[in-house]
Amino acid sequence: MVLAAIFFGGTPILATAMAYPLAICAACVITSIIGTFFVKLGTNNSIMGALYKGLIVTGALSILGLGAATSFTIGWGSIGTVGGIEVRGGNLFVCGLIGLVVTALIVVITEYYTGTNKRPVNSIAQASVTGHGTNVIQGLAVSLESTALPAIVIVGGIIATYQLAGLFGTAIAVTAMLGLAGMIVALDAFGPVTDNAGGIAEMSHLSP
Repeated sequence: MVLAAIFFGGTPILATAMAYPLAICAACVITSIIGTFFVKLGTNNSIMGALYKGLIVTGALSILGLGAATSFTIGWGSIGTVGGIEVRGGNLFVCGLIGLVVTALIVVITEYYTGTNKRPVNSIAQASVTGHGTNVIQGLAVSLESTALPAIVIVGGIIATYQLAGLFGTAIAVTAMLGLAGMIVALDAFGPVTDNAGGIAEMSHLSP
């Protein structure tokens, strides 16, 4: 909204440009609520699979919500110029899509580097066999490696959105990413909940 006020101040499009990020967030909040109803265990009883199902539904519905927000606020045509770059509603919609894609890629990368059945975690477990030193070294190496891909994805998203609509396009992409925060935080909260449940079950001498 601040960038909209800076770039479009004094123009007829100011009010709608400031309302556009709010419309995106409102749409994504609604899609996140709808996505929670799809978090159900499948035939394989995978809890993470159920959570990811809700995330996928939320992401898919957010694309529709993003399109609706674009259509009903700023439209698909040209709305002005930012830093010498013509800003079009269609380009801003694509910027929002890039934000959603960046979020999805970060989730996939995180799952790869933290999954117990994936190479990074297994390599740390194997290094633990030979002692504490190798465990620390391998853990540090994997942690440093795990930051590379997210950084590349984020930088790529910034470059792409800036080419499409300048700084305002980058801001719209970030807004779309934050719109999924509700479902992402729900995924993050799953870890402590299951850890506490596991600890209680262990202290109660319950079967796995």
